[in-house]
Order: sequence, then C-alpha cells, then structure tokens
Amino acid sequence: RVGRSTVFRSPRPPPCDAPLWGNGLAKNRQILYDGNGTMAFADWGSADLRRKEMDDWKLLDENLRGKGYTVETFPDRCAAAEWIENQIGGRTVGIGGSVTVRELGLFEKLSKHNTVYWHEKPPENMTAMETRQAASRADIYIASVNGISLQGEIVNMDYTGNRVSAISFGPREVY
Repeated sequence: RVGRSTVFRSPRPPPCDAPLWGNGLAKNRQILYDGNGTMAFADWGSADLRRKEMDDWKLLDENLRGKGYTVETFPDRCAAAEWIENQIGGRTVGIGGSVTVRELGLFEKLSKHNTVYWHEKPPENMTAMETRQAASRADIYIASVNGISLQGEIVNMDYTGNRVSAISFGPREVY
C-alpha cells in the first residue's frame, strides 16, 4: 500500500558543512554527491569504517562511470548548489519532490535566471498537478534518487509518478 510520507521542513537551509540527506542528485548521465563522504550517515565512528566508506565511494564512482555517468564531487552542499546554479541559465526547469533540492535552495537559486516549475511552489495560475505536468515538459528536470547501490543501480519510488516518468521519459537533461 502506498501512502504519503511526512516531510519535515526547517525554517532556513542547513549550513554548507551539514551532510546532504540523500544519496545525491541524478543528472542525465551525472551523479552529484556530498564530497565529505557522509552518504546520509551521521558518523561511522572508527577509522576502519571511514576507510571502508571511502572505498565504497570509489567503487560507486567507478561503477557509475562504467555505466556512462559523469561523477562530480563537492566539498559541501553550497559548492554543489553553486555548481548546479552555474550550469543552468535561461531555460525552463522542472523539479520533482526532493528534500535535497529544498535543502540546497535550488528553487530560489534557479528561479533568478530560469523559469522553474516545482509543485511545492506552484505559480499562482497553476495547480500543483498542472505544475508537475509543466515540470515534466521542461528543458531540464531536477530530481534526487531514493537509493543507489554500489553497483550504480538507481532506485526511485514515487507517489504520483511525476518524478519517475520525467526521469525515464521527459526532458533531455535530468539532474
């Protein structure tokens, strides 16, 4: 049975050095992830476990590249957000439901120089569903992944199907 999930919203974006609460952002043939090696875990504790974590990142990096993805690493969330902002200008951008996108402040950053459709902040003349449909037809679509295996297999679950359908069959570029 599928049900709605609870979203906890913070009053302001977390600091740059806070870990991302997702495995990353997927771009059509590109994965972005927090370069400090946290992978949504607070702290591994021992040096042996931290070494294993870095070995896992290297394996994931190799496997994603082997599948044709380009991998970018960033020292913190602000560097990742700035990189994405600098990649996209003068385009229509659709955003799927994503805590990572919210925490990076991408809607606000990208709205400065793009037309952005995100059902969490629909334009006044559109419903949330109309905004989801417009997002799926945008030049670029931004969505985070729910999970990723060390083999580079990406897993997504989607309540309404807008995110998975846009990633699979939609805009030419998907971040």
